[in-house]
Amino acid sequence: MGTEESEDTSQLAQLEQQDAERAGDEIQNELSQRVEALEDARNEERFIFIMLIIILLDVVFFTVIPTWTGPLGLICIEIVVLFILAKKMGMEDTCALIDKLLNRVVEKMPRKE
Repeated sequence: MGTEESEDTSQLAQLEQQDAERAGDEIQNELSQRVEALEDARNEERFIFIMLIIILLDVVFFTVIPTWTGPLGLICIEIVVLFILAKKMGMEDTCALIDKLLNRVVEKMPRKE
């Protein structure tokens, strides 16, 4: 009888340890998901802030530059930089939108054959 009780006790202890490990894994997974969500939100906020700064700088530069070619060149450079920045910050939707825009521009350009 004593051996059966000790076996039951050891099995019970093993089950409790397994349950504790599972609970720890679930908590770890939940916390890692929360961290990812916070990092994504922070990257989105940074990207929006950078976009606002670019828009404000554009307003200043467009009023100073007397010709239309300067702002056009500036916009082209900004689109490429924003595409790279969006890709680096994990903004898939923005990357897709800018990619479509760039593809349309390239399609409408005259080709020399």
